[in-house]
Amino acid sequence: MKIKRKRAFNGKAACPCGNNLPYTECCQRFHLGELPETPELLMRSRYTAYAKGMVDYIIDTTDPTGTAWDADMSEWIIRIRKFAQKTTFGGVKILASSVDGDQGVVRFHAKLTGKSSDLSFTEKSQFVRREGRWLYNEGVVQ
Repeated sequence: MKIKRKRAFNGKAACPCGNNLPYTECCQRFHLGELPETPELLMRSRYTAYAKGMVDYIIDTTDPTGTAWDADMSEWIIRIRKFAQKTTFGGVKILASSVDGDQGVVRFHAKLTGKSSDLSFTEKSQFVRREGRWLYNEGVVQ
């Protein structure tokens, strides 16, 4: 099922992921089907997908065996969509990133605002590589 995107982004504008590159030279390639080579690139592309309201991408890059997966797909889609619509995404900063075989960890700080309140958080995210593809497995807010 295809979900309408949150809003169009000027391709020359800086990518929401914080890499200081235009979206067309950064996360867009992943949103169009190229596989992120590292957990950090996947995390950045997921952040941008939230900012753009790309529900399908968030679901498609979540590990079905991880704690972040929600079997109630209809409810999950609604939650992602509402979060993306009600949140202003102010950038993400990578604090640490590592890979050990098919396991990856990314620690980041996401700057978010919702209805004039600060929703920013720091998270330690776990990623797994399955059949050559990185997936978000779970995250712990720190």
